[in-house]
Amino acid sequence: MSQWVAIPGAGGGLGHLAIQIAKSMRFRVLAIGKGPEKEALAKSLGADTWVDYIKIPGDKEIQEVKRITGGGAHAFLVLSDHEIPYRNAEKMVRTGGTIMCVARPKNARFAIDVEDVITRSLTVRGTGTHSYGPISQRYD
Repeated sequence: MSQWVAIPGAGGGLGHLAIQIAKSMRFRVLAIGKGPEKEALAKSLGADTWVDYIKIPGDKEIQEVKRITGGGAHAFLVLSDHEIPYRNAEKMVRTGGTIMCVARPKNARFAIDVEDVITRSLTVRGTGTHSYGPISQRYD
């Protein structure tokens, strides 16, 4: 059975590319977003399933992701420019899973329980591919 990749922001510019890449690598894709148009796009690109965070908000969204993936996604690829996916990432990834930080919500903070990272062997990674201007402008 293939591993699950959860992609909040799946209906956006990077999200639609991430779905196609994940599918080409034989991952199962759980696309997360809002609205029927983005759901149709995600599914047309190969997403195995869709969670609309407006219809299933808060803790119900977390429980739905865990139910669909059998305990949490193997990888949680944050492509949404909202803070909420960062708040939920730790709760939606399974033990031994990876949280990949890509999107940069303005003024967002990513708080994670260090004890949870250690005891559940979580990996947290980041990449500088999505920003509000060149990195040199952000950190000068």
